[in-house]
Amino acid sequence: MEPGSWSGQHPQAPQYPQGQDYTQSREYRQSQEHPEAQRYSHKQEYPQTFQQSQYPTDAQQGTTEFWLDSGAALPRREWQHKTRVPVIVGTSIAMVVFAGLAVFAIVLGISYTPQFTAIGGVPVSCESWETTANGGTISDKTVVTIYSETGGKLATAPLERHSTEQNQCVLRFSAKGVDASKSGYVVHLGDTFAQPVSGSALERGVVFRPTS
Repeated sequence: MEPGSWSGQHPQAPQYPQGQDYTQSREYRQSQEHPEAQRYSHKQEYPQTFQQSQYPTDAQQGTTEFWLDSGAALPRREWQHKTRVPVIVGTSIAMVVFAGLAVFAIVLGISYTPQFTAIGGVPVSCESWETTANGGTISDKTVVTIYSETGGKLATAPLERHSTEQNQCVLRFSAKGVDASKSGYVVHLGDTFAQPVSGSALERGVVFRPTS
């Protein structure tokens, strides 16, 4: 540049080739130095979510809430305060009674043994109300004793006079409380006669016919 001439540029300003726009060169250089800067260009539109309102719908509609004033205090139920102690005491007593009944029922169920009534008879003479057996005599004074097969004594009963519809005379016995859990029984008529019998036969009624 010749002295005294003016080209409109600063002497120290960078020189660009002719025909190249300064603005385009600057943008190109910035895009090369900072590639991510293109994302935030003023030409890029913001996402749609930033354009929507972030306020609640109710606030836009202007919903109005109404609150009722507190009413008068409810009257105190005095009867509940007066009966509270008796109710607690009565409930405790009832619970103790029920617990005792439950324990009693459990103990009774454990110790309960099924039983039946043994029935039998001995035909005798209607004149003497006696019969002979093995050299002895069986009469209405004879005692019947029932044993288990293992020898345990289960029940006793006296012989009583009884007349049937056919005008037959029989000495009958009825022994209550015989243990039903035994497999077999032995019936003794006094000390002179004994006979093994099943439990079902004793429960239905068995007839003994001793021989002399």
